[in-house]
Amino acid sequence: MENNQLTETIEKLRQEVELLQKQAEALKTGFNLLSARSDLVDWVLQDMVAMHPRRKELAAQLRESVAEQVDALAEDPNPEYESFLTLTLAAVLEAAGEPPPR
Repeated sequence: MENNQLTETIEKLRQEVELLQKQAEALKTGFNLLSARSDLVDWVLQDMVAMHPRRKELAAQLRESVAEQVDALAEDPNPEYESFLTLTLAAVLEAAGEPPPR
């Protein structure tokens, strides 16, 4: 490889790295935005359930909805998602007055 070709290759690779770094930063920003919104919605949901006069009924309906979702994913399981879903359900059920699972 000639010196000129090597220089061109290095420059192309440098540009690719720069582009990938920008894309990674954009993904990180998007992730942080979604995480912040998700946290806020989670807190609001827990507070609303805790204050709702029919929180036991809401908890039962939520438990049923989560069970249906897990069943729907049975053909293509996603253990990480199911774990997060279960943890989120436990937090809402606790807000509804149910003791946390042991």
